[in-house]
Amino acid sequence: MKNRKQERSRPRSIFFGLFLIAIGTAFLLDRFGVLNVPSLGRLWPGFVIGLGLVHVLEGRIGSGMMFVVFGTWFFACEYAWLGLTFRNSWPLLIVALGLSMILESLVRSRRNTEISEGGAQ
Repeated sequence: MKNRKQERSRPRSIFFGLFLIAIGTAFLLDRFGVLNVPSLGRLWPGFVIGLGLVHVLEGRIGSGMMFVVFGTWFFACEYAWLGLTFRNSWPLLIVALGLSMILESLVRSRRNTEISEGGAQ
């Protein structure tokens, strides 16, 4: 079962790797003045949130929620929601990391229980 799951994730990993290489190369060429990449301005945290939503849809709840929380925190700092800045709100990341670890553990425990109950019948 694990081999089949690994086979399905391989093309996704390759695609995502190529995507990151392309984006990184574009930003690098923009820095050297070779290419003009439009500015994402202050909307870049939306990509982090989008990545989190993809993780949630794939069933990786803990990591997905962590990305969504991080993206939301980045937005909060970019727009100074409630006076938050990167400098004064970094402890929230520690709390978010702890919450995502607990959530992932609870989801994994529930899946294992469902699998063991389903296998016993």
